[in-house]
Amino acid sequence: MSDATVTVETLKQAFGGPAIEEWREPEQEVLLFLSRSTEPETAGLYILAKTDYSQTAYTLFGDDVRTTASDSLGDLISKLTRPELRERVRENP
Repeated sequence: MSDATVTVETLKQAFGGPAIEEWREPEQEVLLFLSRSTEPETAGLYILAKTDYSQTAYTLFGDDVRTTASDSLGDLISKLTRPELRERVRENP
């Protein structure tokens, strides 16, 4: 675990649904792919990446990466371990 802590704030009903695992639990370690907001009213904030919101939040359990929503990208990423994913990101920034 990193020595940095980030607080994530979302709307209660956002990013949820019957097929999406809840990732916003206290102390839950998560991997989020973020994009800087392009909306003037939220300038300076980061939001879940704009590729497909359900594909950009993953829960972490040790080196195990788990998708919060089963789809093709989420399933592909969740097959990687944390070190494998870290290496792939470093290779393709």
